[in-house]
Amino acid sequence: MTGLVQNGNGHKNNMTRIVGQFNTDMSTILSMKLKLEQSDKTALIFMGGSARVKPNGQADRTFFDYLPFASKNRPCKYEQADELAYDLAKKKYALVMGYGSGFMEAAAKGACKIPDSLVFGVQTQNLARTEGFSDENQIRGYVVNSMEARELAMLANSSAAILFPGGLGTLDELVQVLTLMQLRQIPPMPIILMGGKKRWQGFFDWLHDGPIKAGMINAWGQQLLKEYVYFPKTDAEVVDILDNRRGHPAPLDVFKMTDLFSDDLKKAFESMEKLQHPVIAFFGAGLPMDKTHPYYQSAYQMARRAVGQSWKIYSDGYIGIMEAAHRGASDAGFESVGLVNPNDWPQNPEAQQLYIPMSLLCTRNHILRESDADIIFPGGFGTMNNMLKNAVGVQIGETRHRPILLMHSEFWTAGKHEGLIGWMNREMLDNGYIDKSLFDIMILVPNHGKGFDRAIDIIKQSLNDADNAA
Repeated sequence: MTGLVQNGNGHKNNMTRIVGQFNTDMSTILSMKLKLEQSDKTALIFMGGSARVKPNGQADRTFFDYLPFASKNRPCKYEQADELAYDLAKKKYALVMGYGSGFMEAAAKGACKIPDSLVFGVQTQNLARTEGFSDENQIRGYVVNSMEARELAMLANSSAAILFPGGLGTLDELVQVLTLMQLRQIPPMPIILMGGKKRWQGFFDWLHDGPIKAGMINAWGQQLLKEYVYFPKTDAEVVDILDNRRGHPAPLDVFKMTDLFSDDLKKAFESMEKLQHPVIAFFGAGLPMDKTHPYYQSAYQMARRAVGQSWKIYSDGYIGIMEAAHRGASDAGFESVGLVNPNDWPQNPEAQQLYIPMSLLCTRNHILRESDADIIFPGGFGTMNNMLKNAVGVQIGETRHRPILLMHSEFWTAGKHEGLIGWMNREMLDNGYIDKSLFDIMILVPNHGKGFDRAIDIIKQSLNDADNAA
């Protein structure tokens, strides 16, 4: 937890600690990059998937006591990850993955059957305590301090992403790759989804019926979905995709990133010292939006209700949903905080708005995870990325327990079979990749007055629970 929003005089010590952790993580990434460059490997491939899968098609029902039984009709394919990784290592591909159990453990075992294979495993401190480590001696294991650093380590030098079925963490990795590609922060790369197209189809159906139909994924994002997402049926197809269509790793200036992170964090600490809990984070489409749009109106009204409870508001930006939230707070006479890319600086900021320029997406994500509640309005890849990342943080204990409210429930259940939420129930819950308690924090909120009242009540209850537990 960053410790940005707090009382007392610990800000300077916290900033020094966080910057030190980030510098250490960047050194880890640089070390991986140098090892890859010094090797004879063709390219680095990122592999991900559920950590709860065990051999012979069974989900690990001992991972958490409340984990449901795996689907017997559609068993998980632990062995397929082993076999595919073996084939890739034989073809001189280096692999990077989570340094844990499940599909990642299987892939590590398969690749390490090749004597000169190069396999990187990256784990966070929190995941190391819950998932443990792969027992393959040949894997080069690293432990980093945050999920942001873990994803950066796994994606920064990769030329393709291969994802087996999984839970929120796997979906977050998929959406993270799409987000970075859409923002052009990494070059386009193949995203290879294993387990059969049927497993993933519900998610892509929802993308079409929800975000795309609502105009929240632009033409470039839609092109990425059409041209870079693959559903191979065989390992040979995977190898063919990698041999002929793999991407080129983004040039990563570790030293520049370290300087930018330190500068971003310094500005955040200086500007946000007066911002104290409780704080509510608003997320949603960062697109120009008419003030009469239902989503805009909802965000405006919800923000007014939130500041009416003496809660502080902050967000990742200033356009669209974020503008509505800040305008709602401002019109009610309260200050709010927006973390803004300097290239997207607002021309007409709200009177009560405090804007903080932040160059790195990972810094903004790092800070926004400090909230006491997340209010998620409809949006595209970036919104989904924030929602999933925060839910994963709560799930693994990396961030404080808090409600994640999905506003406009009809958006999240759009299309056939109840959209994204229906797909998560069928493919994640029924197969043992997530547990039912996840839906106690990810809560659908309908778009009407009673829905807003319920959202406020949920946040109040969560704050009371946190106070009682303190």
